[in-house]
Amino acid sequence: MVTIKDIEIYPVSDLATAKASPWASVSIIVRVVTGDGQVGYGEAVPTLRVNQVVKAIEEVRRFMVGKDPFRIEYLFREWYKHEFYISRSFEAATAYSAVDIALHDLLGKYLGAPIYQFLGGLVNERIKVYANGWYSDCVTPDDFARRAKEVVSMALRP
Repeated sequence: MVTIKDIEIYPVSDLATAKASPWASVSIIVRVVTGDGQVGYGEAVPTLRVNQVVKAIEEVRRFMVGKDPFRIEYLFREWYKHEFYISRSFEAATAYSAVDIALHDLLGKYLGAPIYQFLGGLVNERIKVYANGWYSDCVTPDDFARRAKEVVSMALRP
């Protein structure tokens, strides 16, 4: 039986150079590693609560190591009981969602199928684009105008 060997945590921050929106310049990448060496990746967007979310991911790791990574819904229910008094906090939900994404990534790799197949299959041939964080280096109105035009031009590509 495959089990979770470790959950590695990688905070990624560009706060030193962030100008207009430092909360959009931080991410935490999690890497779930199984006993047979497979890996799945997930991401948490902690706004500015990086340390708190890292601590919450460490708690998820403590809970999950040794468990079957393919019992995704079961793991969520068990974790929810484990974290019964704070499971709906921003930090706990953000931490668990990053690991949940990584578990789905692992499952997709093992089964050789894209994650959307597990979530009901293909629905739309095309989707509308939503851009977020595109203004992270913008300060002046000209900065915003320039970046907005760049982002719109990316969305218009086939």
